[in-house]
Amino acid sequence: MPLSSNNLARQKKMGCGCSSTTNRYEDAATPGASIPVKSSSTENFAEPGFANPADGISTEMAATFVKLFGETLQSKSGEVSVVAALRGKTAVGIYFSAHWCPPCRGFTPQLAKSYKNFLASKGMEIIFVSSDRSEKDFQSYYKEMPWLAVPYSRRDLHQALNKKFKVQGIPSLIVLDETGQVITTDGRTKVASDPMGQAFPWKPKPFAEAIGSTFRKGDALLGKDAIASKTLGIYFSAHWCPPCRGFTPTLAKHYKAYKEKGLPFEIVFATADKDEASFESYYKQMVTDGGDWLALPWSSSDQRTELNSLFEVSGIPCLVIVDENGRVVNKNARGLIANDSTGEGFPWAPPAVRDLASPEGINDTPSLCIFMEAVTAEQQKTLLMEMELVLKKHIEAAEATGEDPAYRFFAAKSDDGAVPHIRKLCGLPKDVQEQPIMLLLDLDDNGAFYTSDQSVISAATIEAFTKAFEDKTLARQQMSK
Repeated sequence: MPLSSNNLARQKKMGCGCSSTTNRYEDAATPGASIPVKSSSTENFAEPGFANPADGISTEMAATFVKLFGETLQSKSGEVSVVAALRGKTAVGIYFSAHWCPPCRGFTPQLAKSYKNFLASKGMEIIFVSSDRSEKDFQSYYKEMPWLAVPYSRRDLHQALNKKFKVQGIPSLIVLDETGQVITTDGRTKVASDPMGQAFPWKPKPFAEAIGSTFRKGDALLGKDAIASKTLGIYFSAHWCPPCRGFTPTLAKHYKAYKEKGLPFEIVFATADKDEASFESYYKQMVTDGGDWLALPWSSSDQRTELNSLFEVSGIPCLVIVDENGRVVNKNARGLIANDSTGEGFPWAPPAVRDLASPEGINDTPSLCIFMEAVTAEQQKTLLMEMELVLKKHIEAAEATGEDPAYRFFAAKSDDGAVPHIRKLCGLPKDVQEQPIMLLLDLDDNGAFYTSDQSVISAATIEAFTKAFEDKTLARQQMSK
């Protein structure tokens, strides 16, 4: 598909109804498109900010939330201290919503009822982050809500929270634990399926439990021996999804080659189809194409929901690679496997420095890109080593905090795939230059990019460039349409 700044960047113009029932496409810079997918009394009012369960957020731990939200929030009775409001809470839900969004207006009453009747008494607090278009709309909508809110005037914080939690559409409910770590990014589904909060705070099950113990192999049912000691590819897909139907035959062909090669690899199909007949038809076609892999039975909807939540699947097709111990190797190896017909890249761990020709994940986080198409192979090797030195530091820092790395690094080693399109969108010369060029793309900021004026690219100049970005001393530029 042709690339533009609109389909390269996941812009912050919130879309409504991001669910499997809408069949709405999300354009991307990766090969093929992805489709966003979601899994399908007496009211005891608890004033937000004042419940104090025995366990939960301590005064000391509240500093984490002060860093996230600032010193104060808006309550129904006025301004309230973040420390006082969240002390003793066992979970915090950040609710991204807007009155102009019909699915939001449908979900908000459900969430309010669940909160007032069950969740508040269990120690949950909710903080509304508005995407309304005016202060008046915000105030009118907030009257319907019994929880806290980020004041409408703090638009910079609204934007920062949207960016931090990679909010792709509204309504969205991100649930944090008492330490500020994400429990689930799909709180909306959790509340809809468990309004009484019986499984609150909805911490994901371990993979060994989430995957279940029963699998289809054609018409036969197998137990866990079918996946023992194997690297697994959990394939989230559906027949109604055109990109899925485009990728599945390639996956089936490559899977057959991998099995013939003897790789200890198995695929488990986790359907997102809307009915059993569609699932059966699609699975049968997979087998016919050579993909005689396993599948979660249609009746295993709980397992599919758990896996969607565990891996935070936001679009299909998605192929999550998990090692024999249940650890994630790659959150989506679709691109790597599509380009690996022999299994040479098994188990398809993402490279430290990714290929800009197939820039999977470039929408998700600020991305440092170096265009090095015309330099020698030896110079490319040196540049990649310098990039890896810096990236290693970011990975180590992320592991220490339990978060994703602050950046992704991409290299354009040839003029293939998305590379010429990105050059065009950023106004770079069409002709490949002998001098490498360093850019930083922040596509989450409505298609922003930044250029480096360094004539020599090294670990030191890369670090200086990213620091200047963090310090906001670089001149923001806008990708063309």
